[in-house]
Amino acid sequence: MKKFIAGLISGLLLMSAASVFGENSGSTVPGTVVPLDSTKYPQVEYSKPGVALAVYSGKDSGLFIPTYDADLSKIILKDNGKESVIFNSPKSGLVVAGHDKLTLSGDTIKLAPTEQGKVIVPNWSSVSNGNKSLQAELNDLQKQITELQKQLADLQK
Repeated sequence: MKKFIAGLISGLLLMSAASVFGENSGSTVPGTVVPLDSTKYPQVEYSKPGVALAVYSGKDSGLFIPTYDADLSKIILKDNGKESVIFNSPKSGLVVAGHDKLTLSGDTIKLAPTEQGKVIVPNWSSVSNGNKSLQAELNDLQKQITELQKQLADLQK
């Protein structure tokens, strides 16, 4: 193993399984792992095969930006191996998919499609407030309207 101390290296330097300490300014370092400690997290990897950037917060947790994934721009968030993704698709547009639950929170959450756009709910029973679905509420309203119509018909007799 050769050791050298250099104040400045100019030109091309090829290294394999080497450690560089200090400052790297204005260079390209492909296939790099930048750990704060080699056995601890967080760790940052650049140009891992298939991943442009990986930031690990734990063994199976972190944020990943793939270099290519089914022709999509994608951000993958892993929590103990479970993936949630944010991606932009020519077919679906912007997609945010949670591995379990997806929570949108804030003072105001606004769904604002363009003038020709729509907010699409695939199934009214999927929309709920507490333990009652929107479909159940609509069914209850229909029952009340039907009951009022019967009462009105009885009064008109």
